[in-house]
Amino acid sequence: MVKFNVKNDGKATALNCKAKLIFIEGDSPKRPSDTKRLIWDELSPTMTIYPKDEGELCHIVFSDTNFQNSPYAAMVSTEQSEKNHIISAQYGIAKGSYKIRITITAENEASISKSFHLVVKDNDFDLEEID
Repeated sequence: MVKFNVKNDGKATALNCKAKLIFIEGDSPKRPSDTKRLIWDELSPTMTIYPKDEGELCHIVFSDTNFQNSPYAAMVSTEQSEKNHIISAQYGIAKGSYKIRITITAENEASISKSFHLVVKDNDFDLEEID
C-alpha cells in the first residue's frame, strides 16, 4: 500500500479535507481515466487536519495477492475499492510508470496540488514527488 502524509502548515484547522487523484500519463492505458476520490487512514473520504500537527495519512494505491492473475497489479484506494478487494477496471492499474496529480481540498482553506511519479510493480510501488 502507498500512503502519503498531508500536513497543515497554516494557522487554522483544515475542515473536511478531500483528496482526489488523476492519472496524467503513463506506460499503460489500463488505469482509471477519470478522477478518483482517495481515502484517509481511517478509511474515511474526508479528514480534518489540525495546524502544526503531524498530519494525516492519505491512501493512494494498494495491491493484493488476489491480483496475480489479473491484468491489473494494483487498485486506487477509494472508499469502494478498499471495502471490496475484487479487481475492477474502474479502479485497476496495470504494472508500469505513471505521472499522477493529487489535489487536496478543504472546506475552509485553499486547495493544494502535487504531482508524483508512481511506479507499480508486482506487489510493490515507488512514489516520488516531482514538483
